[in-house]
Amino acid sequence: MQRTGAVLAAIVASAALLRFATLDSQSFSDFETYTVVLERMGLGDMISEISEFEGTPPLYYLVTWFWAQVFGTGEVALRSLPALFSVGAVVLTYAIGRTLANGRIGLVA
Repeated sequence: MQRTGAVLAAIVASAALLRFATLDSQSFSDFETYTVVLERMGLGDMISEISEFEGTPPLYYLVTWFWAQVFGTGEVALRSLPALFSVGAVVLTYAIGRTLANGRIGLVA
């Protein structure tokens, strides 16, 4: 069990390193620029804008709006939330594999 925990920790650390190391390596894409514009609006204005111009549900924009209030709307700040979610997905994938099969399958997944 300790070996599995150490391997999982190494996998999660590697995922975090890979994801967070390049957050500031590129300029904002068009989608990210639109997100920055939305995040700089007031909450009510942002929700109105989303309902008028976006076809997707507003949950991502709502979560990032609150994130941006704390961390700002710079490249690293805005990209760090999805990076955090992606590292969390590694842990979740392991947990699902472990639950459905065993710890080794969870690590492979």
